Amino acid sequence: MLQAIPFIGATPLHQPGNTAALWGSKKHIRLKVLTDNSNNILSKNNIQVYTPATPTLTDNAIASTICSGDDITFTIQPYSATATYTFYLNGAIEQQLSGVNSITYSSIGANAISDGDIITIGMIDSNGCTTDTSTISTTVTVEAILQPH
Repeated sequence: MLQAIPFIGATPLHQPGNTAALWGSKKHIRLKVLTDNSNNILSKNNIQVYTPATPTLTDNAIASTICSGDDITFTIQPYSATATYTFYLNGAIEQQLSGVNSITYSSIGANAISDGDIITIGMIDSNGCTTDTSTISTTVTVEAILQPH
């Protein structure tokens, strides 16, 4: 059985409460690998630990409200040419592409966005980290154009 003990500098991080030091932006860590037969083996490896990006979802409308006939564009930030961005409309994948962080919907025509539709997102950042987007969503309001009587 092997046991890996992470260090930053000369400080071991295996003590309770110290593991938080691993998280943050990029860190270089030295691992001390111990075997169960009491033969201590010291192996030095640089490992980069990344904190996943924290995405945001914005749109070009005021309070996600558009008039019937208008378009609305949603954008995920931060942008990276190597990140994978996924847009969901009412839970179904609408678009999943690397380096494309926006999508435009029309409120008329086939597959139009409708009042009450919910846009959610997913993102795998440029480091390959899956981000937590479970609380990020926007509900669209499409206001009907009033016809004169």
